[in-house]
Amino acid sequence: MDKELIQRLLSEAHNNVDMVEKIVNMNIEDFLSDFRNILSLRHLIVQLAEILCDICLHIAIRDFGQKPETYTDCIDILKLKRVISEDTARAMKNLVRLRNRIVHRYWTIDDSRLYNETKNIGLSAYKKFLREVEEYVGKQNTMD
Repeated sequence: MDKELIQRLLSEAHNNVDMVEKIVNMNIEDFLSDFRNILSLRHLIVQLAEILCDICLHIAIRDFGQKPETYTDCIDILKLKRVISEDTARAMKNLVRLRNRIVHRYWTIDDSRLYNETKNIGLSAYKKFLREVEEYVGKQNTMD
């Protein structure tokens, strides 16, 4: 594992989570009243999904010698190898689906739903993923 790369990605992810948290800590009326808030949240979610998947891919390839074909395959590998919990894996798959919907415009995005789901479910799930990966990386550090 390239620990320097993982640490950099974890740092980026924490920064994105902090920015997402600032956005969803405003009340929903303020959020919806300014297109900059809406576009920022969408962009941050896409970025966060990609950073978390980069972390996932790196660990799957470098530590387990497996090259997943999709992001969801990658998440499954980390779940099977007990890097992340089943609940976290499910939440990360939802994040990947959300990222795909935003990027590929598979649906008309309901921004109030995006705000509420991010505030009430997403943030805690993203933080849990980061904690579980950091715990895994910490164990790898003690094995060196």
